[in-house]
Amino acid sequence: MTRSLTIILITCMLPVMATAQAPRMAALTVTGQSTCTHTGAGVDRQSSEETVTFTLPASDGPVSGQGTYTVRGTLGPYVLSGINAVSGHVRDDSELVLTYLQWNYNGEWMPSESPFVPTQGQPVIIPLEPGGETVVQFTNAGPAEAPCTGKITYRLDFERETQVWQVAMPGHVRIVYHNLYAQVDPATGAYMPLNYTHGFTFQYQLGAEVTLEKRKGNWSYKSGKVTQAQVVPEYEQAPPLYKVLGQSCERCAKVAALKGSALSGTSDGKTLQLGWPDIRPVATVDSKFAMKCAPGPHFSTCQNNIKYGTSFSIEDGYFLDRAGSHILALKDGPDPKKDGKAKATSTLDLRHNYTLKRLK
Repeated sequence: MTRSLTIILITCMLPVMATAQAPRMAALTVTGQSTCTHTGAGVDRQSSEETVTFTLPASDGPVSGQGTYTVRGTLGPYVLSGINAVSGHVRDDSELVLTYLQWNYNGEWMPSESPFVPTQGQPVIIPLEPGGETVVQFTNAGPAEAPCTGKITYRLDFERETQVWQVAMPGHVRIVYHNLYAQVDPATGAYMPLNYTHGFTFQYQLGAEVTLEKRKGNWSYKSGKVTQAQVVPEYEQAPPLYKVLGQSCERCAKVAALKGSALSGTSDGKTLQLGWPDIRPVATVDSKFAMKCAPGPHFSTCQNNIKYGTSFSIEDGYFLDRAGSHILALKDGPDPKKDGKAKATSTLDLRHNYTLKRLK
């Protein structure tokens, strides 16, 4: 009676050779179940377990190795075991291509009649990614006297060389306006100029954790996650001409909601640039004029401001928009960025106080 050994479970420990660094260990698991119908003998439900060790090249190149296997079947039942051999190559640092798999029983290498076993003409290609899988399904495969139906799942588990960085970015954007008012000198009754400054400082606390990954010997940005996100607008005025009644912020909650979200970016291993989303908070203060109104052409407007109050709003369209334009040096320590300008009628002060720390 001929029994085809058609289901293979391979666990391959694959040391990945990083440049000038210790090998990374990986595991390739190939699992499957099949039902084979043997002419004149009956139905055999098969499974197998196999382990192989070999070394992956740093980028592209051949792989080969030997290990052990155990095959189990219900027709009997039976258990077979021995050594095996696997070979193939890594292609473009993105695929593991298996082109040979054979097992040895009692000192003899047994050729496989199964069309789904890896060969040069029919390789099995597994994505060279942590958790990458390839599924091979078959129906009535193998010799005519013992056709088999089932599937095999190839799974690769390993870690590419990575760097993990913590990025902290407290900072602020200060937007204030400078106005010139007229006030009456109580001693002389003459009009005197009064310089009045008011505006908002948007205080930010942002943080992220980003992962870089090495492929084909080069570092690139893999993923990022926002770990901290908060903005608090602070109102200022000098002198205090208005009594503040209340304050609100539109889109501040949207900034806070960034915590836990994915963060895009780019890196070449020497620098880092983060793709912060462009959210523009709007701060509003409600107030009433707190001084006495002087007689003159603006007296009625002044009285209305006392009676009904007034609202003042500023939109921050700078902080997050410009935060993503900075190119950061990939090294531990602060990397502050400053921007802004002062004009006769307004002042813009923008600071991104980046600090980087390598965690891994």
